[in-house]
Amino acid sequence: MLEFVQALTGLVAGGDGSTRWDVSEIARLCDHPCHQVFEYLTVALGDDIDVREPISRNMLLQVLVVLKEKTRPQFILKQKRILAKQEKAHKSYQVIMAKVRASQRDGEWRKAYRSLGYFASDSAQDLPADLRLTIYNDCLRLGIKARTNLQDLCGWLRLVVDIAVQDASEERLRDALDFVETYQGAFLDDTSGVGGKLLDNIVTPLRERASNYDLQLPPLLAS
Repeated sequence: MLEFVQALTGLVAGGDGSTRWDVSEIARLCDHPCHQVFEYLTVALGDDIDVREPISRNMLLQVLVVLKEKTRPQFILKQKRILAKQEKAHKSYQVIMAKVRASQRDGEWRKAYRSLGYFASDSAQDLPADLRLTIYNDCLRLGIKARTNLQDLCGWLRLVVDIAVQDASEERLRDALDFVETYQGAFLDDTSGVGGKLLDNIVTPLRERASNYDLQLPPLLAS
């Protein structure tokens, strides 16, 4: 039920202009089985619901009030679990960075890259977006120094773009564009042409979003 409440909150708060939804449409947009959605709506609204009639935004707000109260213990428990994972990941990050800094001082770029890259792949998703961007920046920087393959670099840069696209704020999009401009050389200098194609594929989701804020792409990627 908690997942449905979160999905329904997004639907009601969304800016798609809709004010009424069929039960089947709610199920589709919230990615839940229709019979399950009907059950949740009945729990909140009683027997007054008619699956043949669209449900108004105001009624869904009533549903959210009831279901949020019912799922409050689950929500609190989930938040505690998330905070515990974040704390564990942050402590692990501090340990890893001490090793990475030592490897950098010794000029062991591949060792530094592998240490941070393993952590980033395994635990970075449990950290806040700002810290994840810092980690991905370091992975790109160290990866280039370690002469890692373009596919690896592509993966880190794509994660940066994913954060920007999911957030969709001007600040996050600017961050992503800065990353692209900083590291585009590693892709565009590839004489085989593969690097340029990889970079173009990564940047594609940014083009539309950037135009919404009238942000300029790096010149070589603007077309």
